[in-house]
Amino acid sequence: VSTDWYQIEIKDAISQLGLQRIVDECYINKQTALCSNIERNGPALPGSTTREITRVYNYFLNVAQARVEGVDMEVSYRMEPNFFSDSFESLSVRALAGYIIERADTPLGGTPTDVAGGYNTPKWTANLTTSYSVGPLSYQLQMRHVDASSLNTSWVEGVDVDDNSVASSTWFNGQVGYTGETNSGSTWNVALNVQNLFDKNPPIIASYNSRAGS
Repeated sequence: VSTDWYQIEIKDAISQLGLQRIVDECYINKQTALCSNIERNGPALPGSTTREITRVYNYFLNVAQARVEGVDMEVSYRMEPNFFSDSFESLSVRALAGYIIERADTPLGGTPTDVAGGYNTPKWTANLTTSYSVGPLSYQLQMRHVDASSLNTSWVEGVDVDDNSVASSTWFNGQVGYTGETNSGSTWNVALNVQNLFDKNPPIIASYNSRAGS
């Protein structure tokens, strides 16, 4: 069993803020240096004196500070069972989990925005792998989990958006392998690996880019 806590802080980091963050920093936090990344074209919308935003340039920027803090955990166990008395057997279980406490970028002169818990940086992720071998045969089943998260950590559900949630997801991968030996004593192996073994659909996430939404 092992647990590692980490905290990384970088000054003058290179990062992308994201489309919505650039717009928010320009119009809400008054960071005028980022307003040049926003392009407006065409006449004003009906009943409005402002022109429509048509494109936001999500360049890599020299942000003032980038900070990430979290915890990584690992639990592993290995044994030699005796299900078959005439064959060597091995059984191992390994669990990895990570928890993000903070993930924030601060643009020059701006305020930090913590995106931990957003769908690109969920708070919890986990990976559980079970492997069993008997003689030349090996079997592996892997479970992967991504925690439920927010579409945008700065939005308030019911105010900025109707539904700000992204569902959690758990899926499995499987592998069957065979190891053989040549007359010279060398070994060879072949394996069949299936990703998303039970054909689990991912959660549907509302998305957008600089030209359209989906």
